Amino acid sequence: MISSSVGFLVSFGLFWSIFEFATIAANSVFGALINDVVPHRLLGRFFGLFRALSLLAGIIFNYWLMGKAETWYVWMLCGFALLYAVGFTLMCLKVKEGQYPPPETIRRPGIIASAKVYLSESFTIRYYWWTFAAMVVSEMAFSPINTYSLQFARSLGMNMDFYGKLIALSYVVSLCLAFFLGWLADRFHPLRVGIASLVLFAVCTAWGTIYATTPGKMGIALVAHVVISGTYYTTTASLSQRLFPRLKFAQYASARGILSAITGMVFTPVFGKIIELTGTQYRYTYLMSCILCCTAIGLLLVVHYHFMKLGGPMGYIAPERNTGDAA
Repeated sequence: MISSSVGFLVSFGLFWSIFEFATIAANSVFGALINDVVPHRLLGRFFGLFRALSLLAGIIFNYWLMGKAETWYVWMLCGFALLYAVGFTLMCLKVKEGQYPPPETIRRPGIIASAKVYLSESFTIRYYWWTFAAMVVSEMAFSPINTYSLQFARSLGMNMDFYGKLIALSYVVSLCLAFFLGWLADRFHPLRVGIASLVLFAVCTAWGTIYATTPGKMGIALVAHVVISGTYYTTTASLSQRLFPRLKFAQYASARGILSAITGMVFTPVFGKIIELTGTQYRYTYLMSCILCCTAIGLLLVVHYHFMKLGGPMGYIAPERNTGDAA
């Protein structure tokens, strides 16, 4: 029995690690494709419609399938994998990029030299230190609740079918807001709208920390969390395209992805340990999210300060070398 459990954990960890590596690579390439083919003035609305489609999928899953996930998870995962493979393949076949000048015929350095160039270009400009930190901490602010919301609901005796319907309701609200939020991001810049979203999220998590003690109140906090965190993701979906150098977008996006993965590896077990120390009081996931959210707001305000020094919404030029303005 023990060896079987260990084998399961090793297998699960191995394939989850492969999934994470694939996610970093796919998201960087996919973001770079969007960066190349979608006009920047329409990025917010494009991501708003893109998120609307993903929300439709989330509504279908949580309303009709969530209650069956515990018994049919193998078939569901296989179906999701097949659907993803077909969809991504069709995108690669159907989406055509523009014409680009031929690459420079220069002698390519070895792997170690290439890694040094990658690290030097990606992590030596202090402006991007702030940018990476702000993005990573912003995403991490949602992690405690997202990771343990199911356990929180179970600890309060909430029915899983009802839990799934609450998530579906949240997605319906987010679906109605998606295009409007994308327009806001195009109109006022995703950095500014993202900061406003996090301020709302800080209020939501503070309320949840204090009052989410019954299934009903936890349901209110959960719906607010999903809608507001979704608002952040929708409004800042184009933030990387708007802040990173366009011709080196994939490089900087992958660097951010690496930092996000490392941060998740380090801090997700920390969240679990904190929950254990509190006697499995899952309500404190909202407190952890609130603290991280306030930290993220401070970091984003620093990024906004440098963003304005670099030209602001109308004249921003992403720095590609370590200059005084980029520091």
